Amino acid sequence: MADTLAGLAGQLETQVKALRGAGDDAALLAAARDAADQIEHGCGARDGDEREVLMMVQRWTFNAAADCWPGWSVSDKPINQDNLLAARELAERSLRLVRTLELGPLREATGVWMVGAFDLALGRYEEAISMFREAREHYVVASAPGLVLLTGGYVAIARQVGKDQASPGGEDLDQICTRIAAGGFEDGHEWIAQLRTVAGRVCPAEQFVEWVEPAKPIDFRAAGEMMGFAEFIIGPRFAPTRWFARDDGDGDYRRPNSFSISLSFNST
Repeated sequence: MADTLAGLAGQLETQVKALRGAGDDAALLAAARDAADQIEHGCGARDGDEREVLMMVQRWTFNAAADCWPGWSVSDKPINQDNLLAARELAERSLRLVRTLELGPLREATGVWMVGAFDLALGRYEEAISMFREAREHYVVASAPGLVLLTGGYVAIARQVGKDQASPGGEDLDQICTRIAAGGFEDGHEWIAQLRTVAGRVCPAEQFVEWVEPAKPIDFRAAGEMMGFAEFIIGPRFAPTRWFARDDGDGDYRRPNSFSISLSFNST
């Protein structure tokens, strides 16, 4: 039994990590939720050691949720709606902690994006559009122009698949990909491939025949580990990439901005 709250949080985080990549999403989500409950119930004033442990809770709730998003890779694994809903709740919980702890616009943008990603997976297209737009605004504040465009690509995809007619003046994915290509971003090629892959998975082929080319296959596992700007963890079973960072608190970071996304949603 740990003598301090920080010691207990460390033990619980280790237990949650042990479940990551094991293939039992329900068990991972339940463990992360229960561990977060245990720590948050023991917290009073949120400073000192308690701030440290709440940052640990923020990490593992995000990590567990992110591990259960079906968009990181192509998989034959059936999508479980209950797990998606539970994971979205964890993502929201992590986002609340980011805001409570005032971890900055990059971290907040990443958390907002993750909630929107689950809305997209659940077929809640209006909600996904709203969350992606909010994430984009946080990236504007954080002076991250490449991530602004990339998140704008998600807005375009969600608008297209959701047949959004409320904002006809928005850019389509082809326009956004053109702007990314012209921006000279280090990861621009991977961003474009990512967005086109997402579009091809989410949207009926006839909706994108004019502006989505088959993405060039990318060996993401060969891409290598990358330091994450927000230190968020995606998880060991996913391809190392360079966008929304993952947070393990131990230097094991990667940023997924070029993952291959399997979005046969409404049916991980």
